[in-house]
Amino acid sequence: MSSLRRATEKMKDPIAETKINMRSPTGDSKTIHVEIGRPYPISSDEAACPIAMTGLYPNISDLHGTDTLKALALALEFVRLTIHSWEKKGFT
Repeated sequence: MSSLRRATEKMKDPIAETKINMRSPTGDSKTIHVEIGRPYPISSDEAACPIAMTGLYPNISDLHGTDTLKALALALEFVRLTIHSWEKKGFT
């Protein structure tokens, strides 16, 4: 059985998480539950990091990097860029 987490599976044992309340330009609000999982090695030159943004995207595939630190950094950057993108659309 593969160690890769399917994007539709619930994350087990997140290493970091937060809830973000976002308000749309029309005043509707939603809560986004962000979870970052523990990065895991796939091979000697590849690793992946689970990520979830419940309430915004139902299925996000694990993000891959050359090692566990790079995979974790990419996951954090993905969250930052996603929130920034929604802010540019007028969400606060």
